Amino acid sequence: MQIQANMFLPMAKFLKSKEFDEGKENDLIIELNKLNEHFDKNKYLAGDSFSLADYSLGPKLYHLDIAVDHFYSDTRKKIKNTCENLENYMTLIFEDSSFEATKYPHDVVIWGWTNARK
Repeated sequence: MQIQANMFLPMAKFLKSKEFDEGKENDLIIELNKLNEHFDKNKYLAGDSFSLADYSLGPKLYHLDIAVDHFYSDTRKKIKNTCENLENYMTLIFEDSSFEATKYPHDVVIWGWTNARK
C-alpha cells in the first residue's frame, strides 16, 4: 500500500539528522498525518484484520516509537498529541503476538539508528 510506503524515507532522514531539523520533522509529520487519517476510518491498513501490509508497517512504526523518542523526545510527544488514530493502531500492532515474538529489543533499535547517524 502506498500510504505506508511513503513514511519511512522522511522518518529515516529525520532520524539520521544529528541536529534537530524542523523541515525534516514537518515532512515526517505530514506522512504520519496521512496514516492517522487512514486509521480514522480503518482499523487496519487493508481489511478487517492484520495483513502483510500491517506487518510491513509495524516494524517501521516500532522504530519510530523508540528512536524518535530517544533522539527527539519533543517530536515524539508532538506525534502522540496529534496522531491519536495512529497511536491506537500502534498499540494494536505492538500487542499482536506475532509482532511481539519477532521485534528487536529497544537497545538494538537505538544502536542501529545511532550507527546510521554517524
